[in-house]
Formats: sequence, C-alpha cells, structure tokens
Amino acid sequence: MRGTIPPVLGLFLLLAVPAAGAGAERGPECGLSAGLNLVGLDTRSGDALLALAAREGGSYLVAWRQGAARARLLREPEAAGRFGGSVGPGPVFAFSRCGTGCLQPLGRAERGGWEPLGEPILAPRAATVHGTYDLTGQPWVVIHGSAERPGFVTAWAFRLEGRDWRSAGRLEVTAVGVPGALPAPWFAAAVVSGTGLFPAEGEARSWVSGLPAGRAGSGAQVLPFDRKAAVFLSPEGSIYRSADAGQSWQLTAWKPWATGTAEPWRRGTDYTLDMPVGVPRAALPVLWFDRRFEGRETLLYTEMSPAGTWRQVAQGPARLPTSAGEDLAVAMVLRGPGDRWSALFGCVVSGGEPRLVALEVAGGKVGETRLIPLE
Repeated sequence: MRGTIPPVLGLFLLLAVPAAGAGAERGPECGLSAGLNLVGLDTRSGDALLALAAREGGSYLVAWRQGAARARLLREPEAAGRFGGSVGPGPVFAFSRCGTGCLQPLGRAERGGWEPLGEPILAPRAATVHGTYDLTGQPWVVIHGSAERPGFVTAWAFRLEGRDWRSAGRLEVTAVGVPGALPAPWFAAAVVSGTGLFPAEGEARSWVSGLPAGRAGSGAQVLPFDRKAAVFLSPEGSIYRSADAGQSWQLTAWKPWATGTAEPWRRGTDYTLDMPVGVPRAALPVLWFDRRFEGRETLLYTEMSPAGTWRQVAQGPARLPTSAGEDLAVAMVLRGPGDRWSALFGCVVSGGEPRLVALEVAGGKVGETRLIPLE
C-alpha cells in the first residue's frame, strides 16, 4: 500500500446537532445527512466553490482553496437564482435565467455576490449548461439540448470576447463527460464537449473518428489526452484507450489489485470506477471504490498515461466512522493543480461550529483527516 489510511476513529467525538432556539435557526445544514454540492472548481488555482443548504432557506456558499486550513462561508439568498458552475483553469462562474431563451453568465463579485459576466446569451432553451475555460484563459459556455439521433445531444458553444459571448458553432455530440465541457489539451483556443471540438476560429467538428463498437450510451464518456490519444469510459465502467484519435480502441484490463489469477470480484458490486472533478492533463486520474471485503471499503487513487501505463498513487478511506454510529461517505474528490487530490466528506458540527471534512493526497501521500472551520 503506497499511502496509509489515517486514523479517523473518534475523530468526530464533538459531532453534534445544533441546539434548538434562535441560534439554531440560521446557518448551513451540517450533519451526517447534509448534502454538499459542488458549484465549480478553478483547476489552475485549486479554488473550489461549494454549496450547502441553509436552515433558514436558500443556501450558503463555501469558498475553499485546496490545501487551505480555513474556508469562507457566504450567505446566498433564495432570490439569487444562481445555478450550475464552471470547471476549468479560471475563476468559477455560474448562470441565471433572464427570460425565455435568455441565459446570463454570472461572475463572482469582490464581496462575495454575483454580477453579470458579459452580456446575456440568446440561446435555445437547454437541458443543461456547462462552463469552462480554454488554455488561453477565455471563458466558454456550452449548452446542451435535444438531438434527433438517439444517444446524442445538440451542443451550442459560446466564447467570451470582451463583453460579448460570440457563437463558436453548433454540433451534435455524444459520450459527454462530467463536466460537460473542458479545454482542448492540444488546441489552446478551443474546448471539447463529448465527441465535439469547438475552436475559437473555424468550424465545430468531431475530434474522434469513432467510439468502441456497442459501448456508447447513457453514462459513456470520451476524453482527450492530446490530438491523437483518447480515453473512453463505457456506461458499465470499462476503460478503453485509443492512440489514433478513435480509429481503433483497446480495452484496459489493469486493476490495482492484480493477483495473476481469475478474480471473483464483479465491477459495479465489489468495486466501481469514477473520475475526480477536474481537467485531465498528462495522465488520466481514476478513482477505484474498493468494496471487495466487507467493512473495509477503501478509495484507490490511480492514474493512466496516454501510453496506457497505470500507477497507483495512494490509498485512503472511502468512509469515515463517527461517534454517531454512522459512517460519513466521501461526497466528491477534486483534482486541482499539481498532483493534489482533495476528498470531501461533507459538513459536520464540531465544537458548536460548522466544519468541512476533508482528506487530501499530495505527493503520493494521504494526509490526516481535517475539520476545516467555515468562517
């Protein structure tokens, strides 16, 4: 094992439900059942924006930089109308509706609120909206709507130029990952969304010539390493690699616990695969939730190179025991700058104050579980 699982027993001896009364009517919902949601992540700086429901209605935003010892808690009223958020190498931005067929991107204001980012976008009513940046630092918006072909969505892309969101094309795409838009790693002024490439100049087009036969469908994801190398994650969790821009694909059979013998463990039951939130760079980060042995669920941090070489980076807990008798499961894993991974387990009340529960992996080492004050 390359990393040690930090001691967590007894960590939450101070975990408590806020007392009833006027003071308990305000503040973020924290506890074992509280939901921690990601608004967006700046993969260049490691600045994450999270959301927690408020006991008085509406929500709170949590501004936290990966590795930081403290986080900032910001009240967000129900009337804010904010939804979604960006993932990419630039400050987090979000969205609001401004009428039928009208979408307003929102940037962060200096004092913690939201302000218009550019002019509104006149776009078809969309099922989903995604924000990111290209490698030149320009913001992009990709809107997904229905398409005629089964398994496809229609993508409209827009790039911010001055105050205007200039159209960068329309294309039917499939195998859209999470997040739904990312910078193109080999094309500085372009983004990808599933099989689609949207450059700042030129026509929108597909960047892969094909996908593994019979493996596309709901839940499938395709991601680029560079102009030729790509990876495809099938709906059932199999990983395929291409070195020729999708002309041919090879199934990856590697597992972190290779035994050299036939294995009885089943994917989807005994173990599952997932991707951290971030932008794949020189290697593809992959999370393995290992449930092969009852009561010993662990989280394996691994990477695959464009050439198909795997390595296990570290191993840590997927669940944290608490004094309440229930486990706190990992809510998300962020992959920011450098080789830092941040596993977030939610929000708890400790010492009467709300705290973010985080465990970080850096330099191949698993750190201690931390209770980060929300100020």
